[in-house]
This record gives sequence, structure tokens and C-alpha cells, in this order.
Amino acid sequence: MTVPPVLPGSGLIRPCVALLAILLVLAGFPREAPAETHDTCAGFIDSVPAVISTQGVWCLRGDVSTAQTSGSAIEIAANNVTIDCNGYKIGGLAAGSSSAANGIYAYGRMNITVRNCNIRGFLHGISLFGSNAGGHLVEDNRLDGNLYVGMDIYGDNNTVQRNQVYDTGGGTSTSSMINYGIYAQANVIGNIVDGIDADRLIAIRITGAGHVARDNVVRNILSGSGDEVFGIFGSGDSILVDNHVYVSAGPPASESGNGVRDGAVCLRNTVYGFATPFANCDISSGNKP
Repeated sequence: MTVPPVLPGSGLIRPCVALLAILLVLAGFPREAPAETHDTCAGFIDSVPAVISTQGVWCLRGDVSTAQTSGSAIEIAANNVTIDCNGYKIGGLAAGSSSAANGIYAYGRMNITVRNCNIRGFLHGISLFGSNAGGHLVEDNRLDGNLYVGMDIYGDNNTVQRNQVYDTGGGTSTSSMINYGIYAQANVIGNIVDGIDADRLIAIRITGAGHVARDNVVRNILSGSGDEVFGIFGSGDSILVDNHVYVSAGPPASESGNGVRDGAVCLRNTVYGFATPFANCDISSGNKP
């Protein structure tokens, strides 16, 4: 794109620059992302463990870590709280494989949002549950190397979306239990669960009437003993649509495993590597084993 030359002092420099910016946008050139701001933060979490007892947006402005083996790195003790990690890490790997600590935890709270967090090395990466809980939004997080459950989210009117859950399992205190990437009473949309190290595992488990699992990707799930392996496990009244489940290395899962199961509706799901790709779907159409 050619812009006519402008002589200094002609008074046309500013209009031409503005015109050029508009033309670049219209031509599809990327604009510079706005600078990160902390203006909306009610406060900052600069070390853990921490207890949040005041509503508002609480932010990380650097990585934090802990070697605690119990309790929670961040406990939310109020309703209407947002934890925004701004891409920074909450680390618990120093506690080792026997840790019983949580990364982010709330019990019986309403309207909790957790976003942009990198959470590693906890028994439960994100745990929001309890009676009279709900209204939670968990989005755009990366959960890596948590020992038992990547996230477990309970209550009414929850959404879990665009999270990445990697390499869950390996906790020494849960070796005989079913390990989960995502366990949620929620709509679970657009997440990736990649890698679970356990004999018994469910990559994504959703519960609750009418909840939807849609556009999720499950891959690299293998069972050490072939005992019990499930890709996406709904409930009898769930809707399982446009998900992709792959056992992409090693032998197929055992006969006791299913790729997608227990949905009132199962539509357009793709499953590879399971002896039983689909099970217990009341309405089933467009699925590809």
C-alpha cells in the first residue's frame, strides 16, 4: 500500500497517519493488542496460601508457589469473586505426589470466576463445590500435572469453557480411585483434556439435567491395567455433541471402557480406539466410531 509523501509542516501528517491506520485495519492487518491493565483488580495475590474474603476481582501479577501438602493455595471465602491469574502460575509441585492440597478452592459459594490461570501439582487443580453453590465460570485456564482431578465444579448454572487440562493423575493417595480431567455439574464447552495417568479414569464427566458437553477434545488417555476407561461420560439427561475422543497411542482401551456414553442425546461425536465407542445414548445420530 502506497501513501503519498507529505512534506513536514504541511499540516497533513496527522490526517494521513489516521487514514493509514484505518486502511490497515480494513485491509486485515492485525492491530496491536491493548496493554494489560490491573485497573479492575480489587487486590493482588502475591503469595500463597491466601484466603479471599472480599468480593471483586483478585489478580496475580507474578508466579506464586507453595510446598503445602494440605489446605488450598487460594481459598475463596466470599461470593462474587473473580480470580484472574493473567497467565501466571500457581505451583504446587514442590509438595510431591502425595499432596492433598487444592490449587483454587471454594465451598458453598456463588458466582465464582476463575480465568487465565496456570495451575500445577495439586490434588485438585480447581475445586468449586458444596451445597447452595453455583453460578461459576471457569475459563481459559491451563491445568498441568495435577494429581487426581484437574477441576471439579458443582452447583447450578455453571460454565466450564476453553480450558486445557494436561497430564492429570499420578497421586499416590488416589491410585485406586477414578481420576478425572474435568468433573463438572456444568455446560462443558471447547475444552482439551490431554493425558491422564491412572488405571481408572474419566476424561470428562458431566452431571445435572440438560447440561451440554460440546466441542471438547479428549486425547492420549491410557489405562495402566485396562481396568476402567471412559472418554466423555454424561448423565442420563445430558447432551453430548460434536466431541472428539481419541486413544491415540498404545493398545485400544479395554472392553470396560467407552468413548462417549450416557447421554439423552449423542450427536456428531468422533471416537477412535475404544472397543465400545458409544453406549447408553437415547438418541444417537451422526456419530463416527
